[in-house]
Amino acid sequence: MVRSNIFLAQSWAAAPVAEEICFRALLYPALRQRFRAIPALLLASAAFALVHPPTVWLPMAIFG
Repeated sequence: MVRSNIFLAQSWAAAPVAEEICFRALLYPALRQRFRAIPALLLASAAFALVHPPTVWLPMAIFG
């Protein structure tokens, strides 16, 4: 049981870090090389939204 709790805690900590790396450090700069800032930002945001279930879209839009 303790091992599963540790794994769960690590997953909760690692997921946001992995998302930031994927979307801010990799995807946005790649899009930015091809598009201007606003279209690149909108495309990266759309990709971010697509990998999350619709039930979290509104809270994420409100609270960031």
